[in-house]
Amino acid sequence: MAIAALVITAHLRLDPRWHGRAGLLLTVAIAGAVALVVLGAAGHKHAPGGLYERIFLGLELLWIALSAARIAVTRSPGRPARMLSAEAGIPHVR
Repeated sequence: MAIAALVITAHLRLDPRWHGRAGLLLTVAIAGAVALVVLGAAGHKHAPGGLYERIFLGLELLWIALSAARIAVTRSPGRPARMLSAEAGIPHVR
């Protein structure tokens, strides 16, 4: 998930409609990747209560929530999402 968030955010930065949110999404994606590295480096010495896992999962869920909120705000009522992607020059995948 951490790598996917980084790759998707890198592509969203190219879309002018995402310029306002792409920086925040990139920050959260990088923080999630760092949390994953810390989790892996901890090995079997996990923090009490699975702290590293909770931080990692919290950051990934935050990235998903921010992305979903942006998509929900961008879409107008009665206007399908594939029209938005076609206008941006992004091919619609079925």
